[in-house]
Amino acid sequence: MPVGKLKSLLSKMDGINNNNPIFNCIVTCTSKHGTVSDTTSARLDVDTMSHGNIELFETDKLTSDKYHLGFQEKFQTYSSTVDGIKISGKSDKMGDYSFIIVPTSAKK
Repeated sequence: MPVGKLKSLLSKMDGINNNNPIFNCIVTCTSKHGTVSDTTSARLDVDTMSHGNIELFETDKLTSDKYHLGFQEKFQTYSSTVDGIKISGKSDKMGDYSFIIVPTSAKK
């Protein structure tokens, strides 16, 4: 399960709260808007009814005007990568898209 693997990666980082961890990450998004990569923070819901939801914090490059910043396993496809998670989907806003989220450290 991709969410379980991501939680396991996060639990190895100093300062991570295992209940809905907030973490710094590098995000690379490919969509009809091209490819953009940026550093941001994210929250993973693990202990609530919204288990598996991932929310990215908005940046100058990753804005909610152009990109989806909230994800749910029932609407997107999650898959594990060596050092993070890949989220894929399709929408009118972004066309076919994929996000690769690689945790870098605990959010301070």
